[in-house]
Amino acid sequence: MRLRGLHLDGFGHFHGRRFDGLDAPVTVLLGANEAGKTTLLAFLRAVLFGFPTYRRDSHYPPLDGGRHGGSVLLLDETGGEHTVERYAGAKGGVVTVTGADGTVRGESGLRALLGHVSRGLFEKVFTFGLDELYELDALQGEEVRGRIYSAGFGVPNLPTAERTLRQTQEALFQPRGSSQEISRIARELEEVDGGLRRHADDAAEYARLTAKAKRLQEDAQSLENERRQLAERLSHVERLRQGWDDLVAYGLATGRLAALPTDPSFPHEALPRLEGHLEKVQEAEDRLAREEQADATTRKVAQRPLEGADVLQDELHIDQ
Repeated sequence: MRLRGLHLDGFGHFHGRRFDGLDAPVTVLLGANEAGKTTLLAFLRAVLFGFPTYRRDSHYPPLDGGRHGGSVLLLDETGGEHTVERYAGAKGGVVTVTGADGTVRGESGLRALLGHVSRGLFEKVFTFGLDELYELDALQGEEVRGRIYSAGFGVPNLPTAERTLRQTQEALFQPRGSSQEISRIARELEEVDGGLRRHADDAAEYARLTAKAKRLQEDAQSLENERRQLAERLSHVERLRQGWDDLVAYGLATGRLAALPTDPSFPHEALPRLEGHLEKVQEAEDRLAREEQADATTRKVAQRPLEGADVLQDELHIDQ
């Protein structure tokens, strides 16, 4: 990851300032006292790791306006650009990482982009200010040479990092220690091995129970198939039982029909002819009903008094 540019919306006395073209292996901020070098370094740390929540004096509020925060442009190992944007807010502010392809990620994407470097490691190893360089005067011997050597590579706290690694190593393992992490893990491994040995004979029992379970599953499937067949037969018998009464009634009616005497004079296709006559009778009844309704309407109209009928009472006088 390499720094490419800074955009300060509002941070300290910076407002709407941009710093581009910062793509060299080492970036040096040079300026007079109170020019804003420490402010720029604090801005970079705030955008990448969040605004401090415990030291209000390190927030660098925007003195000349603008929204408190801004964005940082980073380059990954392949040269891809990523814009990291953060503004002051709850829990250090919400960060947004926008890639060159337009993809947007959050805090987890930023951590992956930074190689999961912690804030402390970033401040002590990858960025340093004048305060760290002034500390060289108070150091002696090997630590001074370590500081100078590490500062040349942009790693000002290499001795501190070495001490941290040594302490971590001692916490993990010591030749005659018993409370270190590796010793604890070794004891846990011994307990797991003991458990495996105790349960070594369970493999044969497991195989036997597995085979038994398989046989029981096969028996259950066979019983399920038999149950399904019996259910189908039961359904068929139930349908036959429901139709039995109709079958008996049909047989009785067929017998009575066969016992009826035959009449040679009975007309051919009598039933269709009867149905035709019944339809004609129905049509005649419908016409009669319509005629009766029309007659009733005519009678009702005829019974209405004519307009001016009272004038007819004076008919003799009118003629004179």
